[in-house]
Amino acid sequence: MTGLSAEQIRALHEQLLVAERELQNSIDQRKSAATVVELDQAAVGRLSRMDALQQQAMAKAAEQRAISRLSRVRGALQRLENDTYGRCEDCDEMLDIRRLQTDPCAAVCLECQHDRDADAAADERRRQMQGPRS
Repeated sequence: MTGLSAEQIRALHEQLLVAERELQNSIDQRKSAATVVELDQAAVGRLSRMDALQQQAMAKAAEQRAISRLSRVRGALQRLENDTYGRCEDCDEMLDIRRLQTDPCAAVCLECQHDRDADAAADERRRQMQGPRS
């Protein structure tokens, strides 16, 4: 499988399971905060409605971040099940244990991550140079 010891894999697996539970609980709790805001002017003043809308938008953004993180955690758990955890998805080299300890969801090595980031930055620069599309 990987160059990781059984103890390292067990510890990382436990970290991922804890993160999965915490994220799912967080998402479940945030759903109630992201409910539709009451806009009845008789019931709530204008500033209170604006504050409620802002809080709703912040709750939705936090929920989306949690969903994204949960997806990464579940991807790492799937790689553990598939016996591919700890290998770079791009170059198939072993990930450094320090990278996995820092981010148990890491799927690529630092070199490949740097390449991905550089490609994304180049794509963004190209989009900005093209300007808005009609």
